Amino acid sequence: MVLDTSGLGSQSFHGRVVILVNEHTTGAAEMLAQFVQENGLGTVVGSKTPGRLVSRSAFKIGNDYRIVIPIGAYVSWKGNRIEGKGIIPDVPVDWSYEEALNGRDNQYTKAVEVALAF
Repeated sequence: MVLDTSGLGSQSFHGRVVILVNEHTTGAAEMLAQFVQENGLGTVVGSKTPGRLVSRSAFKIGNDYRIVIPIGAYVSWKGNRIEGKGIIPDVPVDWSYEEALNGRDNQYTKAVEVALAF
C-alpha cells in the first residue's frame, strides 16, 4: 500500500506547521509526524513517541487463548521505520510534573512559542 499526497506543490503553510507529540502519540499520528518531519513541512515539538505502529491481528488458538501476530509494517518513502524507535522531536521538550501541578502544559506552551516564531 502506498500513501500518495495530492501533489499540489509548495503551499504557503509548508514549513509553518507545528506537530506536538509525546509518549502517547502512536499509530497514524506517528505516521503524520514522520511525514511532516522527513519532508520539511513543519516542526515536531515535544517528547519522543513510543514507536508503536506495526499492524497486528489476533487469532484464537483454543482454550480462550489468542496469539497476536504482526501482519504489516509502515516504512516511509525514505526507508525509515518508526516501530520500536519512535519520532524524535525537532524541538525536544520533556513534560514537567511541576508545571502540570500548577495548571500549565509546558510542551503545549513551547509548541505555541515555536508557531508564533514563524
